[in-house]
Amino acid sequence: RKTRQARTSANNAQMGGFGTSTPRSLQTAAKIHRLLSEALARGVVGRSSALQDGRAIAINRVEITSNLQLARVHWEPMGGDAPVRR
Repeated sequence: RKTRQARTSANNAQMGGFGTSTPRSLQTAAKIHRLLSEALARGVVGRSSALQDGRAIAINRVEITSNLQLARVHWEPMGGDAPVRR
């Protein structure tokens, strides 16, 4: 039996893996990071309950598989409990 981590690693390898970086995947990840940041600043994105409480968030990084089919966005709330001023 495979462990969960082994299955996840195998699936990531089949999909290009998050640890693999090509110039195109890095460029696409940077574009996703920029577009998400702009959308958050404009208030376009905000359907998640984690985002609807009015706190600002910071996009820390975006990882994307080398085949560009799956992206993972790492974010965190900014400034503790301070709400966003609109």
